[in-house]
Amino acid sequence: MINKKKIIYNIYIYYIYNMSNIIKTPADIQKEYRERKKKENPEYLLLQNEKKRLYRQRKKEEKQVNINKDDNLKKYFEDMKTPKGNKYTDITIKNYVSKINKILKLLGKDKFNINYFENPDDVLKTLKESKIKNLKDYMTPIVLLLKQFKKSEDVISKYHGVMSKEKEREDEDRGNNKLNKEDKHKFLSMDEINFRIDEYDIFNDKGDIIPDKILNKLIVSFYFKNTENLIPRNDLNIIKLISVNKIKNMNEDFNYISFKDEDPKNIYLNNYKTKATYGKKKFAISKYLSDMISIYLEIYKKENGDFLFTNDKKEPYEKTAFLRIINKAMMDVLDKPISIDLVRSIVITDYYKTPRSINDKKQFHNNILLHTAKVGEEYNIVE
Repeated sequence: MINKKKIIYNIYIYYIYNMSNIIKTPADIQKEYRERKKKENPEYLLLQNEKKRLYRQRKKEEKQVNINKDDNLKKYFEDMKTPKGNKYTDITIKNYVSKINKILKLLGKDKFNINYFENPDDVLKTLKESKIKNLKDYMTPIVLLLKQFKKSEDVISKYHGVMSKEKEREDEDRGNNKLNKEDKHKFLSMDEINFRIDEYDIFNDKGDIIPDKILNKLIVSFYFKNTENLIPRNDLNIIKLISVNKIKNMNEDFNYISFKDEDPKNIYLNNYKTKATYGKKKFAISKYLSDMISIYLEIYKKENGDFLFTNDKKEPYEKTAFLRIINKAMMDVLDKPISIDLVRSIVITDYYKTPRSINDKKQFHNNILLHTAKVGEEYNIVE
C-alpha cells in the first residue's frame, strides 16, 4: 500500500514547506514560537505548567476509580427503538453506555442498577456538583433506561424537567450566537489555526519524525485541513483502511479511508450520529491531509484492513478514550483545548465571513457538516 520513495519525497517537501527557511532548525522554530507567546503573555509558561499539572491530577483521579462495566447495558439499548421505530446506531449506543458508566463513577457505584436512578434529586445533585458539561445529554440515556424498566412516570418527569430547562438555556445561548465564558478564550480564527498547524514541528533535532507529533498533527488536520470536504465528527476512532478494489467489502459498523495507487483518496462514512438522516457518505481528501495520512501510515506501519488509530495493544480506541486523544492533540498543536463543538463554531464562523446564498448554506451544512442549516447557523459566532 505504501510507496516509500514517495513518502520520503512528501516528507522532504513538507519539511521544506514547514520550515519556510531551510537554515532554521526545528529547535529554532520552537524557540521562536515560545518567545512570541511569552511576548503576547508574560505568564505563558506558567499557564502551560499549570495546565499540565491539572491534566496529570485529573488523570490520576480517573485511575483511582475502578468500575466494572455491566455488559448488559449495551444490550438494553440495543433492544430499544427510536421514536421512528428504528434501532439506535452503534455510535449512539456506545455514547449512551459511556454516559451511564460515567454517572455510575460519580455516584461511587461499581455496577449498573436501575434503582440508582430512581432518586432524581440525588443523581442530579451529584452531576451538578461534578460540574459536568452538557447535562441534558446525560438525561437522555437515563430516561430511556427508566422507560425500558417501566419505572414511575413521576421519576421520569423530573429528568424530563431538567432536559427542558437545559435545552431552553442552550437555545438561548445559541440564539444569541455568543461564546460562553469558558470557550471564549479558546476561540481561534482559521488564519491563526492554519498558522499554528503549519508551524507545528514534527521533527526532532536529528531530522527524524516524532511519532506522537505526527499523530497529533494528523488529528488536528482532519478537523481543520479538510474543511471544504468534511469535518469529521467524533468518529475518527472507528476509521479503517481499505483499498479501492475492496470497497464492496466495507463493514457498515465502521468508517473507512480508501486508497488508489497508494494514495489516500476518500473518506467513507457508514456509521455516524446523523446517518439515519443523511445516509452513507463519501468525501474527498485534500492534498494536505492526504500527505499527512501517508506520512503517518509509514511511521506507524499501517496496512490495508487496519484501524487508522489504535492504542498500545493495537486495538481501536473507545469513543471516550479517543476524545481525550483529540483534546491532547488540540492542546499540543494549537495550544488550546478545542472541543468538537468549538471546531464547528470556528469553521462555520469562518464560512459565514463571506456572503452565502441560502442554497450554498444548505449544501454546506447538509453535505459537509451533516446537520441542518438551522442547527449550523446556531454555531455562527456574531461579534
